[in-house]
Amino acid sequence: MTLRYGAGLTAVEVGAICEQSPANVRKICERQRTILLERLSSSLPREPPAPIMQEVEP
Repeated sequence: MTLRYGAGLTAVEVGAICEQSPANVRKICERQRTILLERLSSSLPREPPAPIMQEVEP
């Protein structure tokens, strides 16, 4: 994930570095994105927070 998205390398470049096929690199990244999305979604609040201040009309 770091090489693919952090360093901006292509799946072909990452595959060459890690000795994996580009298809395998893409599949690994797909699975890790799914896991990351699930973890982020579960940590978000269920309801939006209440506003701190409400606007008052003059």
